[in-house]
Amino acid sequence: MREKIMSYLTAIMAFLKKSEASTKCPICNKYSSQSVSKRSHGQTMLCPYCKSLFIKEK
Repeated sequence: MREKIMSYLTAIMAFLKKSEASTKCPICNKYSSQSVSKRSHGQTMLCPYCKSLFIKEK
């Protein structure tokens, strides 16, 4: 039973790491796809248009 729960949780975490959301760059105001995992953990993201590094504020 425990193995089944762990595999279920592992599958959910893998899905979330692959998931992307549209994020607006604070510099050029353009939208791009960024990892949901990066957004939720406050990690630095790179804008593909202006090459700015930014952290999405909550």
